[in-house]
Amino acid sequence: MKLKAALTLFLFLILPPLLLIYSYSPMDPRPAVLIKGETVSLDLWTSLVQENPLPDGITLINITHINGSDSKAEPSSGNNGHDSLEVVAHIRISHHTAQAPVEPPSANSLLLKEEYYVPVVPLWNPRNNIELSQAKELPLLPVDEVSLPQKALAVNGLRIDSPEYPLIARTFMELTWIRNADPELKTASEAPAVLQAKESLRRWFDRISELTASAASGAGHIVWIGAVGDMMLQRGVQDVLIRNGTEGLHTIFQDTLPILQQQDLLIGNLEGAVTRHSVATPKSYNFRFSPQVLPWLREAGFDYLSITNNHSYDYGSKGFLDTLHHLRESGLHTSGAGKTPQEAYTPTELSIKGTTISILSAAAYPQEKNGFDGRSQAQVTDDRPGTIFSGPRVLETLRRTSSPDNIDIMVAHGGEEWHSSPSEEQRQFYRAGIDAGADIVFAHHPHVLQGMEAYRGGLIAYSLGNFIFPGMYEIPYAEESLILSAGFYGGRLLYLLPYPVNINHRVISLDQPGGPILPRFLELTRRLH
Repeated sequence: MKLKAALTLFLFLILPPLLLIYSYSPMDPRPAVLIKGETVSLDLWTSLVQENPLPDGITLINITHINGSDSKAEPSSGNNGHDSLEVVAHIRISHHTAQAPVEPPSANSLLLKEEYYVPVVPLWNPRNNIELSQAKELPLLPVDEVSLPQKALAVNGLRIDSPEYPLIARTFMELTWIRNADPELKTASEAPAVLQAKESLRRWFDRISELTASAASGAGHIVWIGAVGDMMLQRGVQDVLIRNGTEGLHTIFQDTLPILQQQDLLIGNLEGAVTRHSVATPKSYNFRFSPQVLPWLREAGFDYLSITNNHSYDYGSKGFLDTLHHLRESGLHTSGAGKTPQEAYTPTELSIKGTTISILSAAAYPQEKNGFDGRSQAQVTDDRPGTIFSGPRVLETLRRTSSPDNIDIMVAHGGEEWHSSPSEEQRQFYRAGIDAGADIVFAHHPHVLQGMEAYRGGLIAYSLGNFIFPGMYEIPYAEESLILSAGFYGGRLLYLLPYPVNINHRVISLDQPGGPILPRFLELTRRLH
């Protein structure tokens, strides 16, 4: 009985503490992971493990704490009494600059981060492309740090949405097992804690791999928005388009047609009423177009036609309502014009490549010398269809509808005809549009080109001049035109491509290389800064 009692005492009171002491012997190594990396990459690592902690039971050692071999390391402070740590794996964080392409360090490497860099120049610089060998001659900025008046350049003809784009900084995480310590190569002599650490570390690494897979998905999309100035389709233009169809498109637009059609969104200003109504408003010039011409403008690439100009009321309210109807019927968008104020003050909203684009057109033109006053005769009221005019309600609408996540566009028709510099009234209203939330202002009415201005993170194109406008050959600079293509990335303006265009009566074509149109336009732009 005494022996039985002694055995019971040993089994229940003495043995468990002994087993507990043995299992936590300070002689057993504690599994550890050695982290190596540059300071900039270690910052990324710190953020990574805060969101995805290492498995329990694994100690993390910074390389600065190492004293001796890689497999046995002196622990840093706070080691909970362990005499030694067994390093089962290395994790290396490596950062590679954007100067040259780089491959993953090994098969056990994860891409943690990609950062795209672009060479930049001022927006009045004529260059839009640079060779890779010349990129080091210019400032190289991460795309998120590019801001007007800077614009990004293509490199070797490639932009950031190209899979072959070269200027990408990459950060990798590489896992290396120590002395064949791969979890698949288990040995009987290894402590259970080490075996468990290996298995849990592999699972952790695989989970991080899944989470970071999107890091290698590329830069995303660039949304290209093109805009042109005044389009007047009489004097034979609409006859060629309607009668000759596709051949007529090439006759009128020549080598500008591919540029127009490759825009994700193309905006123009339609200077006239689309109507068969024949009673004209008393004024100097009245422009009227056949509804049959609109499908050919769509075929040319146009998506949005502004009609908040001094010719949309050339055939009165009847012609104006007809214009709204025919645009809608042809699938062409417009805004700033409607049967009621509520309709007119509602921006057009589109979704392109996953990006929301909001467009609001507004009239800002002065009274004509012939006496026609659009503000009193064509402005929308509760009792009259019409267009919206520059003023507090336009700005309030922009403030209410714009968003940092969208591309917000104001299209304006204002300024003084035949002037190559914007008026003070233009500058105040267009700048106020940027202040109210617009990212870019496309404007027209002067019939000649005016420059662009970078203002508080936005861009103002004060006048895109004429685009299709026969009969302007006697007026200086009135046949100098432009297609302005703005490339937005992440809702911010990144690339800007001005294509100089010659007007030759009914026909438009790209200006010859080295021609005078682009240098003059860029000089007008430089003077505004």
